[in-house]
Amino acid sequence: MSEETFRRQGAPSSARKEVASLAVIELLANGAGCHVSDPRLDYNCVDTTLVSDEPHRYALPRFDIQAKASSSKSKVRRLKNGDYSFQLEADDYAVLRQPRITPVKFVLMILPRGVDVPRLKSRGGRWSMDGIMLWSDPRDWAPLRPGQKSGTVRLRVEDEFSEEYIRSELKKLGDGGAA
Repeated sequence: MSEETFRRQGAPSSARKEVASLAVIELLANGAGCHVSDPRLDYNCVDTTLVSDEPHRYALPRFDIQAKASSSKSKVRRLKNGDYSFQLEADDYAVLRQPRITPVKFVLMILPRGVDVPRLKSRGGRWSMDGIMLWSDPRDWAPLRPGQKSGTVRLRVEDEFSEEYIRSELKKLGDGGAA
């Protein structure tokens, strides 16, 4: 496809979903009293970093985020107990599992089936967006078998990526604990 044809077609739904997930992360970070550092970095499986603006025992606690968004039935499955599973490409899965100095969290925005372009809605003075945002810690993931093409990430429904969660993780890091 030529660049001219690509530009005429506009951004694909995958790009729109990614923009929406990063925008929600920025809003949550703001509400949690921290900021997004180097947004949309997307290097070495890191899309962005959250950095605390609050005083802590250790200066500037932070953690990296690999963000994804999906409404695909082939990638996101609802499990019987209400949790979700997500199929992540083997390369990204392996890189996220590697030991790091700065902790990393995998954050998935799960959208309803058929939602190609997430939209912000205003009702009664409140804004909302369809879907849920959950997190998983790659340090808890099982290693992949040789030749495996993807890894299954389990996302517990109680592990909502929220302002409270962000504050809690940054406080742990700022107090000298590991996230």
